[in-house]
Amino acid sequence: MSEPATEAKPPPKGKGLPKKIAGVPTPVALGIGALVLTLGFLFLRNKSSPAAAAAGAACTDANGNQGTTDASGNCISTVTGTNSGIDQSGQPCQDQNGNPGISDALGNCVTTGGLSTAAGSGTSSGGDSGGGTGTVGTTGGTGTTGTTGTTPTTPTTGTGDVAAPGGLSLTPYATYADVAWTPNPAVTEWHYQVLPATGTTPVIDATTTGVHVKLSPLKAKTAYRFRVSSENPRGLWTAYHAFTTKAA
Repeated sequence: MSEPATEAKPPPKGKGLPKKIAGVPTPVALGIGALVLTLGFLFLRNKSSPAAAAAGAACTDANGNQGTTDASGNCISTVTGTNSGIDQSGQPCQDQNGNPGISDALGNCVTTGGLSTAAGSGTSSGGDSGGGTGTVGTTGGTGTTGTTGTTPTTPTTGTGDVAAPGGLSLTPYATYADVAWTPNPAVTEWHYQVLPATGTTPVIDATTTGVHVKLSPLKAKTAYRFRVSSENPRGLWTAYHAFTTKAA
């Protein structure tokens, strides 16, 4: 005879979810909480992500070339030629001084060595642009000082290479005297003097291109001495010719 089936016992009663949370039915409160969490997550994600640049906006790429932003925020270079939007890092180049180098990611030429053409005395080699030290030029030699030239001296009175003039004649008057001498074709100018009979300072000291002159002014009844020589070229003086002027 089979045993009667055992009746299943109901599960023990425990504490379930409250019917209300903060006065709001529990299902509604849970839905509101889930919605708040979702909105908060989306807000934080958008805030932490940089806004993509507007398509078509001007931009600069990694090589420093000007370009335009596409829909994905990438900068498409509009530059044509050697640096048309292509990363030139690692490429051989020359810096502004003509030294060899390697381009970096921004298109700058990083010098690797060579001759510097920066200003300086002498030639420098190796290192960065302008880094070398030029060789200082040697000091120039001292020139030989020239010898001092000889200053020509003027012949002293009474000396020369032309003989004293001859044929001297002198006629005295009260306040003057006429005098003449023989011409010399080699002489173009004559020097003559009138001195007191006992003095050494001339009262007349002049030159003439002729061989006849008037000695003036002189004092009446006064004793004088006269002499003449060639001036160009200089010659010998004549002996003093004494004379006395007449009474006024």
